[in-house]
Amino acid sequence: MLLSPSANRAKSWACEHCENWIRKDISFCIGCFWCRPEKYNHIAGNKERRIVLTFTGNEIEDYNILIKQIGEADAEQYMSSPEKC
Repeated sequence: MLLSPSANRAKSWACEHCENWIRKDISFCIGCFWCRPEKYNHIAGNKERRIVLTFTGNEIEDYNILIKQIGEADAEQYMSSPEKC
């Protein structure tokens, strides 16, 4: 369950703009990232996948190395690229 204010706002915005906002089909919502981030097949009706990656403690140095090697602008795109998975 997402508890941060920014995650809750992102969920609210996504749901308000989802094709299911008017229909309110519960089975559609159950397949959504915002309902079940551990097992989903869409995000607010869009064919998408989401990865949230957090570096803490000693891992911050790993993050700095990654950014230095790939470049900040390309790091997120590289990590979310389907051909890299």
